[in-house]
Amino acid sequence: MTAPNADRPPQPPENRRLWRKVALACGAGGVVVSGVACLLAWQYIHTRLAPYLSETLTRSLDRPVELGDVERVTLGSIRVGPSTIGETEDDPTAVSAESVEVRFNLLSALLTRRLSLDLVVQGAAGFLAQDEEKGWLAIETPERTPPERELFKVELDEVTVRDSQLTLLPYADSPD
Repeated sequence: MTAPNADRPPQPPENRRLWRKVALACGAGGVVVSGVACLLAWQYIHTRLAPYLSETLTRSLDRPVELGDVERVTLGSIRVGPSTIGETEDDPTAVSAESVEVRFNLLSALLTRRLSLDLVVQGAAGFLAQDEEKGWLAIETPERTPPERELFKVELDEVTVRDSQLTLLPYADSPD
């Protein structure tokens, strides 16, 4: 009876050791690169994301917006600490909140290229004055032309306000 490996010459042990070293080096390099990428992403989210979003919202809403520090990040939400939306010269509406959480479905967004956002505002306090033409939220967002190739279509689906106290001032017609 012949041995099953009798037809092939045995590989020298040096080749096996070389492949093992190459595989180990590639694996270690992949772990290091992944670790550095995660560290940089964590640093960006916790130090630069809230100021960037505050600046963007201030420009788009044409009123001061300050978001608190990032408190929690998951694959489906981002939560920021104490945040405010300030009043303008024309509109006394102002709101502050203990926290704001933005929820989204990351898998759905990746598959459909549609990012549906749900906002949960916790512990809000503020003043809302009704405007004759614009209603309760006199916030105008300027019309913008979307880029030709938008990565995601972002939509605000729902805003939930929890454990909050808002003072509402209805619009009153002046007597003629």
